[in-house]
Amino acid sequence: MPKEEPSLTPKTGFIVPKMLPLSAADQTVLAQLYLPLTGPLAYSLYAALQGLQRDSGPRETHATLLSSLNVDLPTVLTARQKLEATGLLRTYRQNDPSGEWLLYHLQAPMTAAQFLADDLLSVLLLDAVGESRFKQLAAMFTPATPDLSHATEVTANLLSVFHIDSEKVTHT
Repeated sequence: MPKEEPSLTPKTGFIVPKMLPLSAADQTVLAQLYLPLTGPLAYSLYAALQGLQRDSGPRETHATLLSSLNVDLPTVLTARQKLEATGLLRTYRQNDPSGEWLLYHLQAPMTAAQFLADDLLSVLLLDAVGESRFKQLAAMFTPATPDLSHATEVTANLLSVFHIDSEKVTHT
């Protein structure tokens, strides 16, 4: 468990700037590959922070997170560090006339291929889930490769389907 940051209290404010919405594939990678590493609380913290994204407006306080996750501050800090360590969150401390506050910049998860190719994350996942489950997960995210050795491609090309006015084309 991390040591509590001296200036961080339930009243400390934070902002979560908007990011692009996660795709269904991103959500699957989060649930299948990141969750076994970060644990359910960090996964829930990520989801809670997603729900608190905004362009502007008043800052939230950490009391909001504590109450929505039903945990104490050291537990949120541990979850936050797991998100930071796996590349899902970048945290910045700032000061202004209202006091000290944090900016939580959510990061999209890696693609499954990137995650599984990352030496550290893939070894951590292997340790977390075991060899059998790791192989299942790797197979789940590996696209099928059909045998095309006896096939002839008959795919239409762009210009055989769409006609382009040559006067509108300035560069080939």
